[in-house]
Amino acid sequence: MDSKAKIDESVQQFNCCITSPINLSNRTKVISGLFRQLPKEILSKITIKNRLRKLDQIAFFPPYKRKAFKLQKEIQKDIETYDNNRWKETIMDINPEDNILYDVNRKLSKKFIPTPPILNTDGIKYTSLG
Repeated sequence: MDSKAKIDESVQQFNCCITSPINLSNRTKVISGLFRQLPKEILSKITIKNRLRKLDQIAFFPPYKRKAFKLQKEIQKDIETYDNNRWKETIMDINPEDNILYDVNRKLSKKFIPTPPILNTDGIKYTSLG
């Protein structure tokens, strides 16, 4: 490292080595498709539950935690009934004369096959560096 240019180059390379893993780990995931639209009643319960959770984390007050847990169970039941009602409507709208029944059956019968992790002799391989 005799000259200023070599020092600048080594600093630039060091910055690149640090910032590139950070940028790779914080990559945003693009969600394609329609976002799940829940009714306003369920969304308001979710916001109340989140506020109660934040209050519990700040104040450590057990009634807040109990209310948040109770609301979480209610929200799960509400979402389940909402999904069941939407599914019933979808089934009622299917016309057997069209090929819609075939398409729905094909989409539901496809199994999701998760990609297994890449294994090395040391265990799971996270990066190509080691």
